[in-house]
Amino acid sequence: MTAIALLNVNTDPHLVADTLLSVKGQDPKSPRRIWLPALGLVSTEYESHEGVWYISRLGRKTFFLPNGAGILAFAGDCHAAFQFWAALSAKYLAREARDPSFRVNAALIDQTIHQLGACGRHFSLLGVLVDPRGERAAYFHNQHVRLQTASFGTCYLSGSGWTLIKQTIMGVDKLLASSKGWPGDYPISATEDLAEHISSVMLYHDSDNRNGKRPGSPLSHFTGGFYEWYQVGNTGVRPMSPRVDINIRFDDDRVIITRAYFVEQLERRRDPGAHKEAREFPVFVMNLLLDPYEIDAGSIDDGGHVITLGKTRGVLAASTLRSYDATEEDRGDLSGPIYPEMLEELFSDFYKVHRVRVVAVANNQSKTRRLISAHDQEPDAVLHYENDVLSMWLSPRVLARPCR
Repeated sequence: MTAIALLNVNTDPHLVADTLLSVKGQDPKSPRRIWLPALGLVSTEYESHEGVWYISRLGRKTFFLPNGAGILAFAGDCHAAFQFWAALSAKYLAREARDPSFRVNAALIDQTIHQLGACGRHFSLLGVLVDPRGERAAYFHNQHVRLQTASFGTCYLSGSGWTLIKQTIMGVDKLLASSKGWPGDYPISATEDLAEHISSVMLYHDSDNRNGKRPGSPLSHFTGGFYEWYQVGNTGVRPMSPRVDINIRFDDDRVIITRAYFVEQLERRRDPGAHKEAREFPVFVMNLLLDPYEIDAGSIDDGGHVITLGKTRGVLAASTLRSYDATEEDRGDLSGPIYPEMLEELFSDFYKVHRVRVVAVANNQSKTRRLISAHDQEPDAVLHYENDVLSMWLSPRVLARPCR
């Protein structure tokens, strides 16, 4: 149960994956509530044509391969994927003991899946492998859909929510085909833009209060939470950059920010004595607003606008596989209020955010826009924590009313 995608596999490979973990049956925990970034605190339980199911937590479904050998993402049964990951890890450690530079390759993955027997049929894999010469090769296992596009080459999709990602890819591909194409001097590639666009727009779709109740909504496809993405280059994997997502509704004389998120990939410190590859890279999604924020349109000028933020809340999506066999108590709740100490650590200096994604709604129509600046240029959002107050400055470009 998931949605994963491998974009532009032959030219500029990017891997995208959601973080929602679902289980068939009733939730054994109490209370049956979970924090989802786009919806807030909601019930864990939902119904489908297959019966009751529940959201267990948010977790990363991707995992990096040691020594820069690439990245894989799984879809399907978590237990089966864990069995594969544990077996592959054991094989890697045995080989690494003799050859510290050893890289996981397709042959080793195939052998591992074959030895799992019937278990191997219960999960799918998409990913990119990088060999010692820097050559990249796509890897697939089990069910996947091949999608040919004009602007993004060959893409592969898998998981219960693959149709939602397909709709987004085809929409952007059609838009590019009808325009002059992607500008060659833009700071990022068209495929990187698509990966980040999927991440942002799926978060927006998740925020519909009918999510899980309306057919075709993300939760009815057992997918959502947050979509992480990675670029795979010749020298290894590059994670997504920090960004702010803003959802804005424009009325006649009011600008209403309905959602605002700060997103960043963190690195946890290794335990002393742990293996050099035993690192954790949780995805941090922070709700900057818990209630809509209204701005008088007349107060927005060329200097932008500063918003004073109130209570904030965040969630960490850690590795699903690393913590799969841990007890619920040991996993802990990875969501909750953001305390002053963490705000001080993150934003005591002026934190310049050079990537902002906006979903603007005006006249009952929604439009998306990207605002990306180089690190030596002025940003479109700045977060700052001072005197127990978190504030966010937004540039005039962020708050501009979309053209009709």
